[in-house]
Amino acid sequence: MTDVSFSRFFKSRTGITFIDSLVEMRLGHASRLLIDTTQSVAEIAYNCGFNNISNFNRLFKRKKPARRRSLGKITAMEAACLFELT
Repeated sequence: MTDVSFSRFFKSRTGITFIDSLVEMRLGHASRLLIDTTQSVAEIAYNCGFNNISNFNRLFKRKKPARRRSLGKITAMEAACLFELT
């Protein structure tokens, strides 16, 4: 099966693209690691399959925007908790 055929099949069955599904799984795993470990955000991003921290930050913010932005900066753990709740 070609990459295009697989992607088309996957989207027809799940309603989302394979890449979106993969990113969601990686972000979920990263959120759990942010909560459960003391690793840095960069280490977690790389361990979860993101090639660079900028890409991780951009996708994390896009998929799960912070609700407490008006209250000031939030910690990585607070961001992970927000990710898990939404």
